[in-house]
Parts: sequence; C-alpha cells; structure tokens
Amino acid sequence: MPVLRHNLILLVVALVLPFLLARRRWIAAERLLFAAATVMVFVRLWRKFRIAEPVVDLINFHRSGVLALAGQDPYAPASSPMINPPTVLPLVKLFAMFSVEDVSPYWQASVAVMTILCPIAAWAALRTAREDDALSVEGEPAPPAIFPWGLAALVVVSPAAEIGIILGQFSALGTLALLTAIWLRNVGRPIASGLLLSVATIKVATLIPILTQFLGRRDRRVWFALAGGTLALALLGAPPTRWLEFCRSNLERIAETQRAGSVNDYDFATGEQFASVIGVGKLANYLGVRDAAVRSRVELIASLAGLLGLAGITRARRLPAAAAVATACTLACLFLYHRVYDSLILAAPLFYSFVEMNAREGWRRTLHRLNVVGLVLIPCTPWERVSNPLLQWCLEDETLREIARIAIVPFSTWLLLFALVVLLATGWRRGPKLA
Repeated sequence: MPVLRHNLILLVVALVLPFLLARRRWIAAERLLFAAATVMVFVRLWRKFRIAEPVVDLINFHRSGVLALAGQDPYAPASSPMINPPTVLPLVKLFAMFSVEDVSPYWQASVAVMTILCPIAAWAALRTAREDDALSVEGEPAPPAIFPWGLAALVVVSPAAEIGIILGQFSALGTLALLTAIWLRNVGRPIASGLLLSVATIKVATLIPILTQFLGRRDRRVWFALAGGTLALALLGAPPTRWLEFCRSNLERIAETQRAGSVNDYDFATGEQFASVIGVGKLANYLGVRDAAVRSRVELIASLAGLLGLAGITRARRLPAAAAVATACTLACLFLYHRVYDSLILAAPLFYSFVEMNAREGWRRTLHRLNVVGLVLIPCTPWERVSNPLLQWCLEDETLREIARIAIVPFSTWLLLFALVVLLATGWRRGPKLA
C-alpha cells in the first residue's frame, strides 16, 4: 500500500489505467480495485491516527467553533483563520462541543466516507442527466453504461483525496452535497436537492457554477429550498444582528490569506504553497500580470464571463444535460480559485469523457481520450513533489524559468481549460429552450 502513496508509481498507473479499461473487459477486476482503494483509504487513516496529532486546518475549524459558541467573532484569529462562509458555523460549533483530539478521528473518518461516495454521486448525477436528456430530446431512454470502478478507485486513492481527508477539509462534504443535489433534482426531489445545495454553501466558490444547472422553471422549488436551508444554517450559526459583521470579517480574512507570503499566495517567488492552487488568477500571474489588484480583477472578470456563458449555454440547451453537468463541474474548479484537494468534483467530467471516449469515433474520441488523461492527472499528480523540484531546476536557467512559470506551475489550470474546450467542442448542439 505505501507504494501508491504520493509517488510517481500512482501517476504512471493513473495514465495507463484508462486505456486498459477502455473496452471494459475486466469489470470484476475493476470492482476489486475499487474495494482495495476503499480499504487503503481507511488503512492510511488508521496509521495516521496512531502517529499524528490533529492537523492545523482542523484545529483552526475547532478554534473558530469555540469562538462562535462564546458569542465572539469566529474569524478573529488572523494568523490562522477559517475562511469558509458563515453557513459553516453550525458545523464548527458542533466540533467545539468536544475536544479537538476527540473530534479529529471521527471527522476525518467521515470525510473519508464522503470521499468514497463522491465518485458514486458523480455517476448518479451524470446517469440521471443523460436519461432525462434522452427522454426529452430523443423520446427514448439512454443506453445503460457501466460504472467506471477503476477510475473511481484512482479518484479515491489520489493524493488530492488523501490531503483533503488528512486535513479534515470541507471539500468532500461540499462536493457530495452538490453532486447528490443534481441527482435528486433529476429524480424529482427538488426540496431535498435545494437543502443539499444550502449545505454546499460552505464551499460557495464551488457552488456558484453548479447553480447554472438549476435554471429551468421546474427548479423553482429547488431555489426556495436553497434559500430556506441557507437561512436556517445562518440562524443556527449566529444571530441576525451579527451576520453583516461576520461576513465582513470573513472577507477580510480571505484578503489576508492572499497577501505575499500568506497561505493562498500563489506567486512562486513569494508563496509557499503555490503548487496546489488552481485558478485563472494564478494563470494570469504566471502569464505576466504581477499586480495583485489587476490580477484579482482579471480573475473576477474571467470567472463571471465563464459563469454567464455556461448559464446561457445551459438555458439554451446547447449541450446535452450530462455534458452541461460535466462542464459546470469543470468550471467549478476554475471559478475564482481552488486547491487541488477541491478536485473531487472533477470525477463528473472524468466519467463523462470516459463514457464518450468509448462511445464516439474520430476526433471526438481522441479529444475525450486526452481529456481523460488530463483530468486524471490533476488529482493524481503529487504536485508538491513534482512541480517544486522541476521549478527549482528551471529557475537555474533564464529560458527554462519562463517555461516553468507559464507551463509547469499552472499546469492543472491549463488542463481544466482544455477540458472546457473538449466538453464544449464535442457536445455542442442546437436545441430548444430549457423547460
């Protein structure tokens, strides 16, 4: 099991496995691989519990919960802030009712379970979207497809998934809520769908692009439930008189984390954790936009342009429903900025391209094949171990320094942009207005 942990062997397996599984001849072996991946997740976690103390992210969540329970500003510790929106306060207040040592194993085990469920939820969202689209456009059910157990195993054991579990991050909870919300809407459960979307507000930058999939007239009850659920979480988190104060404090802490040398500084000249950041702002920085204020505006304009474009495409049904879901999940990783451990949601476009790769011919098949490789690389590459040595080597040469700055460091962002191009180019069609 250690042989697959954060090393290049996993990367080689990730690149080869999609092609070995292309003809789906070894379904039983794929299922065994997924079962082994599930066991590996919990073995890693058990080993961590034996030798490690609670990690800093979970300590910060717990500290914010303690402050919230005491009626104080939960975003106060500027040196190590929690920057999730105030709708997360009920959860961190629950953490604060126990010691961080007691909370840590239970929460990290919960994150592990949610991580394993994320690929299953992604498949359910895609399958029901494909069936709904086939019935409304073609008048007949979509042909059945087999769950990609092998690719799901790669997602579950990826370095991105492991980091999210160990840190106790909220990415798995947000991703599972979003993908399950799409599935529930597709099967006619709008209230439950909206309530899960309210839970996903804890990862609001990931949520916003997904909301483009809820723009039909049939989705009105989803929005009502979303509003009601968000209001309930806000009330559980803090009294209404403090909402504005907490929101302002939250935004101030986010700005602080993006200053030079801080945790979300993605400039390789001043940042310490730049390798795991994904976003258009990071790409703009490495393409020469060095002024932070200008870079933030570029990031915001690009994110809003992508959001409005996807909303229009979805509303006009220019993409099949499953392709629109895959595109929204891809954009969700690019919207504003994310870290690699947020890439669990890429299971949806990964599975979509894998199915299309096996169903299409010609240039569409080739593009989807390349897209599968790219989407596997993002969560399965040990970015810190790969990019940092390459970067140090490139910095010794002026020409190589430019290549590193433009191509190597923002590599995951380039792959996501390529994925958007593939999904739009291969799925584009003319269609009626969304009902």
